Amino acid sequence: VSFQYVNMSTDDWSTFAHKTDTLLTSCQLATLENHKLKSKQALNFYWDLIQGCIIKAAKKCIPIYYSSQHSHNLRPKSLKKVYQQIRTAQKLEKLSKKAFISNRIHTHWSNIYNKTVKIAVALKFEFLPIAVHTLSAIYAIIPTIRSLVSTLS
Repeated sequence: VSFQYVNMSTDDWSTFAHKTDTLLTSCQLATLENHKLKSKQALNFYWDLIQGCIIKAAKKCIPIYYSSQHSHNLRPKSLKKVYQQIRTAQKLEKLSKKAFISNRIHTHWSNIYNKTVKIAVALKFEFLPIAVHTLSAIYAIIPTIRSLVSTLS
């Protein structure tokens, strides 16, 4: 789906603006206050609501044509980067727990650990690197991994 902005008149844009305003005031965005935006998760939630309302209004008010293009992820690059960082840290946490339970370190654990250390360093998060990847060392850093995950979320 592609929008034909060129074919829009001033009245069409007014209709689109009115429809967008109506959708925004009929969802949880109508009660949005500063104190609700205390975490990245909350900010992402409200961003998704805003984006959804705009797209819904656009589909109803702006002429469209269908093309064979694949759809794009409309999230900003920085938001996609944060989501990827969260997934990486969560994956390390999950693999660390599994390693401790099964007494076996997953083959990808070291790679994911190294990626997570880079994320922590970039965020200036205190993350003590471990030189030898043993079960006892992994168990010792699980609280640090949890703390990083909660910081990212």
